[in-house]
Amino acid sequence: MEAPVKKHPDGQPMLGPDGKPIVDEDAAAAAVWNVYYANHQAAGNFKTLSVLDPFMGGGTTLVEGSRLGFKHPRPPSPEPDPRRRQTEHHRN
Repeated sequence: MEAPVKKHPDGQPMLGPDGKPIVDEDAAAAAVWNVYYANHQAAGNFKTLSVLDPFMGGGTTLVEGSRLGFKHPRPPSPEPDPRRRQTEHHRN
């Protein structure tokens, strides 16, 4: 896999002072991560594993786990179970 090079608006590769094409670092990094994710997704390495992120914050762990093929449990419902509330009411 060749590293992607920066291009002028006319589509020609940009050249450095040494006359060699300038590598587009951002595109190269994106290509590496795309291959990384594709390899793990295709192989199914993580499909039997689950992600647990009890503090969840921004959800980055769940998003990245999903991209790699991990299963993730449904988050707990913020609403209390009405049956439990009814049981607690009858105790008083």
